[in-house]
Amino acid sequence: MPRSHQTEMEPLDKLAIIGCGTMGKAILDGILDSDKFKPENIVLTVKSESSKGLLSARYPNIKVTLDNVLALKCADMVILWYFQ
Repeated sequence: MPRSHQTEMEPLDKLAIIGCGTMGKAILDGILDSDKFKPENIVLTVKSESSKGLLSARYPNIKVTLDNVLALKCADMVILWYFQ
């Protein structure tokens, strides 16, 4: 019997990388090279204001924040990287 209602998944177009240190930057560079996400649809989180300043300068079209909750609220997809 055919389905009367099919749903399609919405495209995932907003990405958050939580904990964007050395590995997060490597992942981000690969994502940017792939053109799967527009830079303006990416948000990064970091631990310190100095890291925020460095990443904001390196990636001027990407939002960088210290607020993990804000980043999660903005995202359709999340990459969580935590290493201590």
